[in-house]
Amino acid sequence: MKKTLKMILTTCLLLLAVCGASLSVSARTYYYQGLISIDPSFPDSVFDANEEIQIPLTVKRFLSNNTKDFLSQYYCDVYGPRGTRISHNSGYLSDMTAPTLNWTIFDRHTPRDFGTYTVKYYTSNNEGGTCYFHVNSISGTFGAGLKWSYDGATQELRISGSGSIPTDNLPWRDYESSIKSIIIEEGITSIDEFVFNDLVSLTNVSFPSTLTRIGNFAFDGCHSLTTVNFPVNLIQLGDCAFRDCSFLQDVKLPNNLRIMGTNCFKGTAIKTIEIPSSMITIPQSAFEECYYLETITLPNTIRGIDTCAFENCSGLRSVIYKGTTAEWERINIASYGNDALRSAAIKTSSSPVSPATPNKVTLAKTKLKSVSNTAGGIKVTWNKVNRAGGYYIYRKTGTSKTWQKIATIKKGSTVSYVDKKSLVNGTQYTYMVKAYKGSSVGTGTTLKTIRLTAPAITSCTSRSRAITLKWKKNPKVTSYEIRYTIGSSSKTIRVKNKAAVKSVIKNLKKGKTYTVRMRAYKTVSKKTYYSTWSAAKKTVIR
Repeated sequence: MKKTLKMILTTCLLLLAVCGASLSVSARTYYYQGLISIDPSFPDSVFDANEEIQIPLTVKRFLSNNTKDFLSQYYCDVYGPRGTRISHNSGYLSDMTAPTLNWTIFDRHTPRDFGTYTVKYYTSNNEGGTCYFHVNSISGTFGAGLKWSYDGATQELRISGSGSIPTDNLPWRDYESSIKSIIIEEGITSIDEFVFNDLVSLTNVSFPSTLTRIGNFAFDGCHSLTTVNFPVNLIQLGDCAFRDCSFLQDVKLPNNLRIMGTNCFKGTAIKTIEIPSSMITIPQSAFEECYYLETITLPNTIRGIDTCAFENCSGLRSVIYKGTTAEWERINIASYGNDALRSAAIKTSSSPVSPATPNKVTLAKTKLKSVSNTAGGIKVTWNKVNRAGGYYIYRKTGTSKTWQKIATIKKGSTVSYVDKKSLVNGTQYTYMVKAYKGSSVGTGTTLKTIRLTAPAITSCTSRSRAITLKWKKNPKVTSYEIRYTIGSSSKTIRVKNKAAVKSVIKNLKKGKTYTVRMRAYKTVSKKTYYSTWSAAKKTVIR
C-alpha cells in the first residue's frame, strides 16, 4: 500500500534584472535558487492511510550566476507520530519543468501508526514550510477479494465481501492489541482457524446472518469479550473457538448448531447455557473449567456427554432436561470428568422437582508446601489435588484455636494464594487448605509463619571502600540480614544488634557497583521466620 503525496506546484519564474535592463544569457550559464511555500488552502485534515493526499505548493525559482547554486535542491521530509523521520525525498530546482511533481512520501514504508504526520518542505537556501495531516484509519483488501478497514479512533475493525475469512496474511494483526469491536458484514460465510485469536481488547463482535462456520481457535484467548450473539444459520463451532474468553458470560447457541468442537467454551464465565435440539452430543471439555456455570438446559435429543464436558464446573447446581427421567437415564455420560453434572439437581419433564442425590467424591488431603512473607502479604502454596473443583483457605491468628475461612478458590488448578487480610507485623498466622468438589470437602495439613514486614532502607552510601546502610527499626524482629552482590557473587551477613538501624560493610572493591538488600527475621522455639527482601539499592564504591 503506497501512499502518494501529489504536489500541485504553481511555478513562478522570476528573471532578475539590473536597473530595468534585460538579463543576457548568451555569454554564461545561469543556475537556479528558489523557495517552496505551502498554500494556506491546504486543510489540517484527517485521512485514511490509503488515500491520495494533495498538498498545494507555491514554488519560486530565481536565476543566478553563482556556480554554487547548481546544487540548489528541493526537499520533502515526513515525520511519523512518534517523531521519527520515515521519508526523505529530494531533487534539483533546475530540473523542475512540469507544474506537477509526483513522488511517494513513504518510500517503501506503509504507515503503521495512527496520529499526526508532519511534512516539511525546504530548499538548499530556504527554510520552506511545514504542514500536517492525520491518519486515523487504514483499509485494504486481502484473501479472495475481501475488504477490511480499521478505524483507530473508534478501534473498530470492519470486514466485507463474500466467502471465507482466511487464516493467512491477516492485515489487521499490526493493530491486534487495540481492536475493541469487530463488524463482519453480510456475505461472509466462514471464519477460518486463528483469525481473531488473542485480540485481548476485543469486547464485542457482530456476525452476519450468512455465517455458517467458526473455525478452530478463531476467538481463543479474547479475554475481554463479554457477549456473543450467534447468527441463526450457524452450523459449526470449531475446537477451542472461544476457549479462555475469561469474561464471556452471555452466550445463546443458535437452533441450527450441529457441531461443537472440543474445549469450545473452556475457561469462560458463562452462567447459564441452553443446548439446542439440533445437537446430539456434547463434546470433550466443551465447558471445562466454567467455574461460574450454574444452570444447564439440555434437549431430549442429546445421546452422549463426552469426557470432562463439565469438568471443574464447581458452581453447577441445576440441570434442566427436556425429556423424561427414563430418557435421561439412557444418556451415555462419560464417567470421567463429569462429577459436577451428576451432583447437580436434575429436573425432567416427568419429574419437575427431582433433585439428584449428590455424588460424594473422595478427595486427597491437601498438603501445604510453604507459607512465606511477600511484599503484599503472606503467600500460601500447596500441592494440586486430583479431581478438586476448588479450595477453601483457612487461617488461625496467634494462639487462637478457631479457624476462619478467608478465601474460596474456584479453580482446581490453582495452587497458591496471597493473604492480604488484616495482617499485623510480628503476629503468628497458621494456615490450612482443603480441596472441595461440589458438596465434598477434603482435609488438609497446616503450616504457620510470622508476619514480618520488609525493612525500609533509608540510605545507602559509599566512602573509603565501604557501604553505610541505614534503615527504619522494626521492633518485632530478632534482627536483620544484609545481602550484598557484585556480578554473580553475593554474600549475606547478620546484624547482631536487633536495635541497630545502621550497618557498615567494609573492604569492598573500589570503583565497583554493589547491589544491597536486607530482610528481617524472627526466631521462635529454634525456628526462624523471614520477611521478604527489601527493594534493592545500588551504589558505586568510592
